[in-house]
Amino acid sequence: MRDFVDLAVRRRVSVVMAALAVIAFGVVGYNRLALELFPDITYPSITVQTEFPDTAPQEVENLVTRPVEEAVGVLRGLQTVHSVSRAGISEVTLEFEWGSDMDRLAMEVREKLDRLILPAETTDPVVLRFDPSLDPIIRLALSGPAVAADLQAMRRLAEKQIKQDLETVKGVAAAQIKGGLEEEIQIDIDQNRLAALGITLDQVRQVVGVSNVNLPGGALRGKDSQFLIRTINEFQ
Repeated sequence: MRDFVDLAVRRRVSVVMAALAVIAFGVVGYNRLALELFPDITYPSITVQTEFPDTAPQEVENLVTRPVEEAVGVLRGLQTVHSVSRAGISEVTLEFEWGSDMDRLAMEVREKLDRLILPAETTDPVVLRFDPSLDPIIRLALSGPAVAADLQAMRRLAEKQIKQDLETVKGVAAAQIKGGLEEEIQIDIDQNRLAALGITLDQVRQVVGVSNVNLPGGALRGKDSQFLIRTINEFQ
């Protein structure tokens, strides 16, 4: 140690220059050090959200949440699955290993959900990528006169244009619509007439359900062209 001190005293200029160089490198390195209050970290989690309107939590759990858990519970790298079933909505959160390819996993989740058969009253499951560095929700409101026709028109505008435009924006995982008036067709049933014919309400519901669909009708081929045929049978 004494030899080192003696060397530093004899070559004090060199020691001072070395110390200044270390300080300079430290200052430059500190200024170039990237610091963020909320670093951009991609958490390896995916949430599947499914709406089941006017349904109690127990039915949501049995008819939606559990089937979704079973469908996506076999993905590679999956560590934990936890879910919440509330009145009218199911949320299933999947947590994967750090370093997982979340784009590929999100695609696999969607493929699993596309093959899943859920009750007809449910909405299509929405796959959400959660980013804790941002508030992941922006709410937009459409306003207008509280008239039934205007509320239906705003609902159509939101479904046909605004929702589709928003989902094409980079970084938007999904767009959901709340409120407005959805167009519906009401069927008045004569209960006495049904009883006389021996027909139940379930039978009427089934017939209406299978009738209210558009089906492919094949193709009509010509010499140099081909036309796809659709059978339009959906209620308007």
